[in-house]
Amino acid sequence: MARRFLLTIAVLALCASATLWAQDDEKPTVAILRLGDFASVVATESAILDVLQARGFITSDERAMTAQHQDLQGENINIVWGNADYDLSLVPIMIDNAIDQDADVLLTITTMVTMAAVDATMDMDDPPAVLFTSVSTPYYSGIAEAPCIKPDHVAGFQVRVPYEEIVPMLLSHNADLKTIGTIFQSTSLPGAFGVESIEQIAEGLGLMVETTAIAALPDLRAATQALIDKGVEAILLPADNSIGLGMPIIAGTALPYGIPVYHAVSGGVALGATFGIGAYRHYQEGVDAGRVLSAYLNADIDFATTAIGSIDGVAIGLNVDLARAGNIPITDELLATADLAVDGEMLQLSPRMLEDYLIGLEPAAVLGIMEAAAAALPNVEFAAGKLILPVDSLDSIVESAAAFLAASGGGSPDDTAFLESLRCTPERIAEEQAALTASGA
Repeated sequence: MARRFLLTIAVLALCASATLWAQDDEKPTVAILRLGDFASVVATESAILDVLQARGFITSDERAMTAQHQDLQGENINIVWGNADYDLSLVPIMIDNAIDQDADVLLTITTMVTMAAVDATMDMDDPPAVLFTSVSTPYYSGIAEAPCIKPDHVAGFQVRVPYEEIVPMLLSHNADLKTIGTIFQSTSLPGAFGVESIEQIAEGLGLMVETTAIAALPDLRAATQALIDKGVEAILLPADNSIGLGMPIIAGTALPYGIPVYHAVSGGVALGATFGIGAYRHYQEGVDAGRVLSAYLNADIDFATTAIGSIDGVAIGLNVDLARAGNIPITDELLATADLAVDGEMLQLSPRMLEDYLIGLEPAAVLGIMEAAAAALPNVEFAAGKLILPVDSLDSIVESAAAFLAASGGGSPDDTAFLESLRCTPERIAEEQAALTASGA
């Protein structure tokens, strides 16, 4: 059901006819390469495929095949898959396999996969295009220097993690907070960047920060216990996929001490965080990447003059169950601020959580969808601007949303304006280069 909903949204909001591969006479081959099956990655990947179907590059039958991650020899496009299953040592092999299959585009998801793809293609005479998404640190990681100062065959989207907004929220939850802890994996550049940002911002707020680096996930329990022994009152984890995998270990160690665990991704509450504050627009990431991919396949853009885009946004997630288990107080005010709250078998969703999927709709239309869902479905309520529903009702919610959206006409993002916002003009390139020179970069 959820699949049909996402597809309906994509078709209504992004409808346009596909032009066959304009780069040459052969069908293009796109390699979709991921580090692992993170829920956020699945949402992003789904959006990319939804856009390709909406634009006519893949048929509905072919879309069903891609849901099973089967390599596709399609009517208009070939798709090959790569999944490193969370093993960084397999990433270069995955990329080499894609290149050996003559991929025209390497669509890389997450920072570590993108870094490896750029490194593997940098010295090639005729490299495949690299289009990345779900990357939080393209500049810190050396993928690019600035949006337009980058390798000519590379484009993509930065998911900005607003630590400057996230860290102060810990104080809003506990005004007496003095010491926080943070953990990152030593080989992860997104983790290192996040920890540096957390330390700088927290210290500016008068907070002491205890930091621990780990070599591998089995070190997490001891690392968390070490932070507890140093007297931390809360743990804030950076937006780092490797740490996200170990969230249950961190939470299981910290919660018996009444120490809340924060994650800089809102969906971290599904992994074991008490609070998730940060990135949430995972479907939008895929939509934007899909629009750029479609434009590239239609020869409407050249990556050499296409800037790295940015996707912003903060949502607040709250796991009420875990907070109760750790005797962490949850006030009505705190619950009211949550965009996503897990409470037993019930969920509370704010309009913001649906807006990521209902692309192009005005806020009033999103509220209308929520009200219609509450009126049509059993055990679903719409109260205080939020949808309250059983966890197992999500499929019915998205079916109702699809019907409401179809009746209301949907949205139509303007690709012309969108692509123009990504254009690297000579003036923009000069400005970015001057800024880099002035900063000493």
